[in-house]
Amino acid sequence: MTYDDLMQLADGGGIPVLDADLPTVESCSVLLPDWSCAVGIDPARITSSADAVSKLAHELGHCFRGAFYNRHSPYDLVCKNEYQADKWAVETLMPREDVDAAMRDGAVEVWQLAERFGVSERLVRRAMWIYYDKEA
Repeated sequence: MTYDDLMQLADGGGIPVLDADLPTVESCSVLLPDWSCAVGIDPARITSSADAVSKLAHELGHCFRGAFYNRHSPYDLVCKNEYQADKWAVETLMPREDVDAAMRDGAVEVWQLAERFGVSERLVRRAMWIYYDKEA
């Protein structure tokens, strides 16, 4: 899935994706008073196309899963909502059956899977935890 594909998903969900100067974060999603959602991404903090795809997917995960919290939330609630956003991103960009097939084809290093799926190495590591390590 490409950045443009994700933008189409956002558009179909009525989620505006805005370029924003974000002084303390690289990207964010916000729940608006009418219960809609918006995503902000700081283009100055994007390091590659894979980074852009991964960050946009994570933020859309917050929106599509309704996984929001505020700065006063307890740590466990923050972690649960971040997990939900990451899980949506992983399942959308790297479906498990595709990851299994890629690994059978010899893509077993983090960087190989990141290149294969066009995502960040951070998201690959998260996928490995979500799909495999958590089951142990």
